[in-house]
Amino acid sequence: MSTTPTTLSRQLSNNATAALDATTEAAEQAMDDLVQQAQGLAQRTSDLVHESAAQVRRKAEHARDVTRGYIEHDPLKAVLIAAAAGAGLVLLGSLLTRSTRDSR
Repeated sequence: MSTTPTTLSRQLSNNATAALDATTEAAEQAMDDLVQQAQGLAQRTSDLVHESAAQVRRKAEHARDVTRGYIEHDPLKAVLIAAAAGAGLVLLGSLLTRSTRDSR
């Protein structure tokens, strides 16, 4: 049986269509896999953010409780420390403002 140009053309067309279909199917599967991986990564990232936020909240609550206990145990010393810190900040602000004015 001889192959005519029409038959050969039809076979080439069928082969090209089959190759294109296989490539399309492989690309769609790869895209689905990537979407699933991205969703998994997004979920893990969200879980880590929530876990980190809870850990920061626990540490802040602990620091608050320790500070509250310190203030209740020795209120005069706590007030003096707070006053000294405030005075230091005022002095620092004054120095920064003065150096900014002097440089003009």
